[in-house]
Amino acid sequence: MHMTNVTDDRTDFSRAVLGELRHKDSIPDLNEVLGFDFGAGMTMSHEVLRYAAALAEASPRVSLQVRGKSWEGRDMALLMVTSADNQKRLDSLQQSYRAIADPRITDRATFDALAADLPVLVWFFESVHGDEPSGTDAGLFTAYHLAASEDPAVKAMLDQVVVAFELMQNPDGRDRFIQYSRQNRVPGGDAHPRAAERDQPWPAGRLNHYLFDLNRDWFALTQVETRVKIEAYLDWFPHITIDRHEMSGESSFFAAQPAAPINPVLPKSMSDAYADLGQAIAKEFDSRRIDYFHGEVFDGFYPGYGETWPSLQGSIGVLFEQASSRGLRYRRRDGSILTYADAVAHQAVAGLAVVRHAAARRLRYLSFFYEMRQHSGNGSEEYEEKQIFLLPGEDPGRLVALGRLLADQGVEVERVSQRIRNLNVKERLRGPSRKEDIPEGALLVRLDQPAGRLARSLLVDELPLDAEFLEQQRRRYERRERAEIFDITAWSLPFCYGVPVRYATGNGWRGTGQTEFSITPVRHNLDAHLAYLIPNGSQTGAVAATLLNQGVRLSFTTKIIRQDERTFAPGTLVVRVNGNPADVKTRVLGACDRHQADLVGIDQSWFDEGPGLGSRAVKWLKAPRIGLLWDQPVQQLSAGWLRYYLERELGYAATILRVGSLGDVDLTEFDVLLMPSAGAHAWKRRLGPTETRRLVRWTRNGGVLVAVGASAEWLMHESVGLLASAVEMKGGVVDSGDAVAHPKVLEDEPAEMVLPRREQPEKVYGALMMAEFDTHHWLAFGVRERQPVMVSSSRVLRPLRLDQGRNVGRFVAGEQLGVSGYVPEDTLRQFAHKPFALVQSAGRGQVIAFTENPFYRGFTKGLAPLLFNACFLGPAHTEK
Repeated sequence: MHMTNVTDDRTDFSRAVLGELRHKDSIPDLNEVLGFDFGAGMTMSHEVLRYAAALAEASPRVSLQVRGKSWEGRDMALLMVTSADNQKRLDSLQQSYRAIADPRITDRATFDALAADLPVLVWFFESVHGDEPSGTDAGLFTAYHLAASEDPAVKAMLDQVVVAFELMQNPDGRDRFIQYSRQNRVPGGDAHPRAAERDQPWPAGRLNHYLFDLNRDWFALTQVETRVKIEAYLDWFPHITIDRHEMSGESSFFAAQPAAPINPVLPKSMSDAYADLGQAIAKEFDSRRIDYFHGEVFDGFYPGYGETWPSLQGSIGVLFEQASSRGLRYRRRDGSILTYADAVAHQAVAGLAVVRHAAARRLRYLSFFYEMRQHSGNGSEEYEEKQIFLLPGEDPGRLVALGRLLADQGVEVERVSQRIRNLNVKERLRGPSRKEDIPEGALLVRLDQPAGRLARSLLVDELPLDAEFLEQQRRRYERRERAEIFDITAWSLPFCYGVPVRYATGNGWRGTGQTEFSITPVRHNLDAHLAYLIPNGSQTGAVAATLLNQGVRLSFTTKIIRQDERTFAPGTLVVRVNGNPADVKTRVLGACDRHQADLVGIDQSWFDEGPGLGSRAVKWLKAPRIGLLWDQPVQQLSAGWLRYYLERELGYAATILRVGSLGDVDLTEFDVLLMPSAGAHAWKRRLGPTETRRLVRWTRNGGVLVAVGASAEWLMHESVGLLASAVEMKGGVVDSGDAVAHPKVLEDEPAEMVLPRREQPEKVYGALMMAEFDTHHWLAFGVRERQPVMVSSSRVLRPLRLDQGRNVGRFVAGEQLGVSGYVPEDTLRQFAHKPFALVQSAGRGQVIAFTENPFYRGFTKGLAPLLFNACFLGPAHTEK
C-alpha cells in the first residue's frame, strides 16, 4: 500500500494504515471517546488516560495500571495488551519474566520449560520528550488495533506476545506543549515552519517540570518520572523495548540501528539484534514506499538513553525517530507537507512491524534475553576486573547515596561486613595493581550478576571510544566540520559522587547480600548545655535547609575544631541552645535523623583546637532570600538543574524571577541571585543598560551574584565589570579581538594558511576533568581537594590574580587532568591551571562564577556543596 499522506482519509485512519482490516464495533476508537480520529489531533495526558481506560473497560485483551504520578501530579500508566487468555494469567507471566531475568536461579532446563508457552514481552516507552507527541498517539492506535482486530493473524499473534505501552514518559512536558499548540493553532493547522503553534515559548515542552531531559536521566534517576518507569521495567523485565522520539521535520524515519559509537560493554550480538529489528521495519516501510534511514546518527554510547539502558539490562533497546510536524501540518523545504497523521502512522507501522517480528520469533528473543542476562558480567575475556569495591572515604553518606542509586535500577550491591586484607586491586583500570585492605562498610558490586553490563558501564573509570571513530572526528575537525559525538563521553559514577573505588581481578569474595543501605549516624550528648555541632558532610546542606525552614538559628565554622579526638571540618553547623526555640533539641535531632547526619552536643566551647563559639570565625548562617533567574535567555537545562537542586536536594525554595521582569523587581528583597547559563551576547540583548546597572549596583551593595556556565562571560563584559577574568581563544589568545598571526612565510606552512584567524578551542563533548579545590575557602567547604568536573563546552577562562579574587577551583595539569572521556589534546593542554570556580569581591558583595554546571544533570553530586556554599555561606561573607 502506498502511503505518503494518510490525512487524505482522516475519517478512517485505521484503513489508511492497515487497509481493509475489520475491527470490533464494541471496541471504541479514538473518535468515539474523544471526538477526533487517530492522528487528527494531539492528545493531552488526561485524554490519553481516558481513552486507555475506555479500551481496558471494553476489551478483555487490555488492562490498565496506574504506576505513579509526575511532578505536577499527572498519572503515569501502563497499558498491557495481549490475548484474553494471557490477560487472565498476567500475574503468572510476570513471575516467569522475573524468573528468566536471573539465570542464576533459573537454569537452562527450567528456562526451556518456562519458555515453552511464555509470550515475548515488547515494551513501548512513549514520548519521553513532551513536544514529540506522536509516539503516545501511535501507541493508542496500536493498542486499539490489537484490542479490536478481528484478523485471525492478529488473534494468533497475541497468544505469542504481550505488548506494554508506557503511555507517557513525560506527561507534564506533553501537556505544556499541546496546550500551547492548541491555543495558537489555526483551524486545520498552519503548515508554515514558523507558525506560532510550533514555535514554542520558554520553556519548551521537550523537558519535564524541572526542565530535565528525561532521555538523559535513565541511570541518574533524579526525576520522579524516571523512577516510575524504571520501577515498572524491573517489575516485568521486557525483552524488546522501543523508545519513540521525533526529530527534524526535514528528515524521515530512523529505523532502529544506532550509529557509532555503541557502548563497548554491549556484545556484537546486540548490534546484530538492532539490525534484525531494523530490517523488519525497513521491509514494511519499503512495501509502503515510506522513506527511512539507519546508522547515520543517534549513537548508542551513553547509558542514560532509552535504548541503551534497557540494552545494558539485556533487553533489545530500539530507537524510533520520526520526522516531526510539531503541529498538525508542516511544510518542508521541498514544498511537501508532513502531517501529524503521517507521523503517527509511521510510528504505528514501525511498532507493529516489531511486534509481528517478535511474535514470530518468540523463542529466539526469549533466549536472547536469557543469555544476555546469563553472560552479562564476564562474557568477554578482555575484562580483567571481576569485582568493584566502593569505599566509604571521608563521607559515608556519598557511598550510601551511590549504593541506593545502583540498587534502585536493579544492580546488586553487597555490604562488606568485615575488613578484607591484602586484596589485589587497582585504583584505575589502566593503572598498576597493589595490595590494599578493603574496610568494613565498603560496598561490593560483583560483575558476574545479571545486571553486570549496566554495573560495569556505570562504575568503571572510563569506557573507551572506538579508535577509528575518534580518528574520524579528528579529521572532521581538521576540516572544521561538526563532530559526530552525540552526547557526553564520560559519566563514571564513583568520580561524579566523590566515592573512592577499587577494581579487583579476583572473583571469590562475597558480601552480606545486603541491598538496603543506611549509615548509623553519631549521636553524642543529646542533652547539650551549650550547642550542637553537625559535622560537614554530604547531607549538611539538606540539614541546614530543614532547620532554617523551621526557624532555627544556625552558625557555621570557618576553621577546624578538634575536641575529645573528634575533628569538625570547616563548614560544620552550629546550633546554639540559647536563642533558639525551647524544643531545639527535638528539631535538630529530627533533621539529623531525617538526613542521616551526625550530631554532637557540647557543654563548653573551649576546644582542644580551633575557635570558640564567640569567635568571628564562627559566622551566622541566615536563611537566604534566593532569586533564580528564569525564562529567556537562560538555558533551560541549566535553570532546571539549579531549581531541582534547591527544591528537591535541599528542600529550600527560591523565588523564580522572569528575566524580562527584573526591571520591576525590588532586588533589595534578595540576598542571592542565581544566573543559569546563557551566552554573554544573549544577556546583553536581554538586559538593557538600566537592568545591568541595577544588578551591578545590587551586587556592590552586598548581594551575592552566582553565575553558571556561559553566564560567567557576561560578568566580564566592560559594561558589567564584575569579574576580572578573560575568555581565552584557541591557543591561549585572550578574546579581545586580537587575531592570530599567520606564519611569516605562508608557503612554508600551507596548513596554517587556511586556519581561522580567531576561533574558540576545540569543544569538549562531556568529559570528566580533574580540578583541585582550595578547601580552606568557604566556597569549597565539603568538597574533596581533588574532584572531577564535567566539562561540556569550549570555555576556558584566565585565572584571577591574587589582588583580584580567588580561584577556588582550578583544573590540574599533566596526565591527571583528563580523568574520563574524550578531550582533544590541544584543548586538554589549554585547560591546565585554568579556573573552574572563581570568587571576587564587588564592593560589599560577592561574585561567584562556575565555568561549568556544578550539578550537571543532577548526578555530579560530589560538586553539589559548591552550590549550597554559594547560596547559603556566600551571604555571610558580604558586608550588608
